[in-house]
Amino acid sequence: MELYIPPPTHYLPRMVVPPRPVVPTVPVVPCPPLPEELIAPEGTYHLAKGWFPDVEVPGPLPTEQRPQQMPLASAALIGAGGFSMGTPAYMPLPPLASPNIFAVSSGSTLVNGQWQPGHPTKMSFADVWFPSRETGKESSFGALVRRGLGKRTESTPAPPKDEGPPPDEYEFSDTESESSFQSPAPVAQHQALTPEVSAPAAKGKFGSKAPKTRKEEKRLSANRGGFITRVSPNLNLGSIMDDKGKNGGERVRWAFWNMGRLFCWAEEGGAVLENLATVVFQNAPTTHALSTLTTTPGRQDIVVGFETGDLVYLDFINDRTERFNVGGKLIKSAVTAIHFDPRGGDRFLASFADNTVAVFHLFAEDPSEAGMAVINSVPRPWDSVFEEAELLAAAKASANPAAAGERSAFQDRVIEWKNTEWAVPADQRDKRGEKYPWAGKNPLSVARLGTDSTLTGMAYSPDGRYLALITRDGLLRLLDTEETRVTDVFQSYFGGLRCVAWSPDSRFVAVGGQDDLITIYSPRESRVVARCQGHTANVTGIAFDPTMRSAGRGYRFGSVGEDGKLLLWDFSAAALRKPRHHHHPGGHGGHHRHGSIGIGSSVSLEKTAEDDGRPNFHPPPSKADVAMLQPVLARQVEGNLMSSLYMGPKTICTVSRAGSMKFWIRPPRQPRKKSTKKQQA
Repeated sequence: MELYIPPPTHYLPRMVVPPRPVVPTVPVVPCPPLPEELIAPEGTYHLAKGWFPDVEVPGPLPTEQRPQQMPLASAALIGAGGFSMGTPAYMPLPPLASPNIFAVSSGSTLVNGQWQPGHPTKMSFADVWFPSRETGKESSFGALVRRGLGKRTESTPAPPKDEGPPPDEYEFSDTESESSFQSPAPVAQHQALTPEVSAPAAKGKFGSKAPKTRKEEKRLSANRGGFITRVSPNLNLGSIMDDKGKNGGERVRWAFWNMGRLFCWAEEGGAVLENLATVVFQNAPTTHALSTLTTTPGRQDIVVGFETGDLVYLDFINDRTERFNVGGKLIKSAVTAIHFDPRGGDRFLASFADNTVAVFHLFAEDPSEAGMAVINSVPRPWDSVFEEAELLAAAKASANPAAAGERSAFQDRVIEWKNTEWAVPADQRDKRGEKYPWAGKNPLSVARLGTDSTLTGMAYSPDGRYLALITRDGLLRLLDTEETRVTDVFQSYFGGLRCVAWSPDSRFVAVGGQDDLITIYSPRESRVVARCQGHTANVTGIAFDPTMRSAGRGYRFGSVGEDGKLLLWDFSAAALRKPRHHHHPGGHGGHHRHGSIGIGSSVSLEKTAEDDGRPNFHPPPSKADVAMLQPVLARQVEGNLMSSLYMGPKTICTVSRAGSMKFWIRPPRQPRKKSTKKQQA
């Protein structure tokens, strides 16, 4: 046995650490004093404390918290006698506020002294009605949750019959002005899929198999360590659900949000001060969507999108999960937005960073491995359709050189590939899926606009008749969902568009963007209704208030921007019935759709571009031709960039780019009064 004694350290050469270059300090803009009260015409809004569970904001990870230069004693000592390591003299790391700090800070960056998540924080809300139940009787909703947590119950009772929520005393006032604003009749709803057409996973309750035969990978609680890293439900979730409806019918407002690699389910109102459930993913979600039509005490339909193109379906109540476009094997691009079809059904729309928009079914799966081998042997069918349409448009453009300076109709064309094998009967399919690889599989259809400009946002009208598409080139396109055709194109005053929102009655659509303005359009009349001036930076979020409508106010909506301001706007529909400037016969007849006359106008329109299949293009009118609105409230509520705004029945929620969520409680409101004319009748 040999004993090796290293030479003394003073005989070994020491490492010379080269001096680091001096990096200039980035100045930090100080945050101004932020208010806790907002004074509006209807009263004072107060900043709520304890109204929502504490949200962990991004912070520096341990790699950023370590000292820049290690002490000399911890440096490596290298010499001819061998290699040795000095004593571990390092500074201890500060304690972490929460174990979720690693997940919420994933991909975060330091901007103006604040850590911002890699993707803007997105929130979704749903009002859920819990019917009353007998005292001492266990709620079936708690049994569903306990089953999801892995604690099996002998029998899962069916949810009690929904008695329906009582009429809200603080809803719209019953006036003649509002009775004239009836929402358009909704278009035909999607029909339920027949068993022969449905995918195998679409059998059973809520699109899943019975609990005893369901695959483990379909259970949310069993997915740990893979794409879903961790699932942490509230330890008291079962009792929390049992308490709902114990003292009579109860309306609960659920909230869902994503930040970093976290996705959380919480309850608004202050009754529950901790998240109901938290999911940590392997990758950071980019967006998510919640189906408000199907969200009940016994079901949740949530879809989360990721940078890898993955789409993950979640249902905390029934402990179910599903994964679509796994690893981007169908569309290899980041998910930018997800929207459920307001006409009902189990379909949702997903847009990707490459301007591709695909329709998926909740309870259908991706093609099998054998089917993917057949699919990968040739280009994607939608790519072939897109290339063929581009070549055809280029050939038409070269054949007509006189129209080289005109706007090409191909820019507004929707190129769509439909899954024609979706409805293949089950008895004609093969088990491996090689004969009909797309039969009963996602996606149902894939579409793309002819323009090369980036798609920055989209929004369904509440009646499902239109789909508003906004792009970076500053164009708003209205897509007819039944005909899958762009009917109108509106150009912004300046720059690109970043946000879009519809009024609750689908009568108006508002957009905002780089021109610091909010423009309100009327799809029915095909014209600009008004412009709203008040922001001093890009507008990033718009939301209509579903509860603030009266005879004098008409419509209420709010907006936030990169200036950190919250603005509230009022405009009366009665005052906007007549345009400020009437249409002149010698004007641009193509600015109106064929057969669409402005209210109060008696001018008959000439043949428009819509007759030959082209959408009507509307250039921005001058400032003198459009009414300019001023906000009724304008206050800076954040020292950081604002990213989104949400309006609920009791609060207004503002979200900053740094992930800060603030809830502003509405002032007390008087109960609605019946119309004087109805009382006289």
